[in-house]
Amino acid sequence: MWAQTFSYTESNKTLTIGVTEDLSNDNDAAGKVQTEVTKCKPETVIVNGGGKINSDFIKAILYRIDDKITITTLTLALLL
Repeated sequence: MWAQTFSYTESNKTLTIGVTEDLSNDNDAAGKVQTEVTKCKPETVIVNGGGKINSDFIKAILYRIDDKITITTLTLALLL
């Protein structure tokens, strides 16, 4: 099983990112997120799966180079 998965639903412009392991020290995780957000241009992002992420992971969702992407909803369901 992958530690990080992506699923995009076009009808409601929702990107779901599954995180099943501790990615808080994974320097590549944020880059993968940024690639998916830029590609899909979602309005809603859901991060779930019970894993751990770091601030770069969140920044990759919230701060993009492409100004045409507007995230209206961000849901985090992870371990705190």
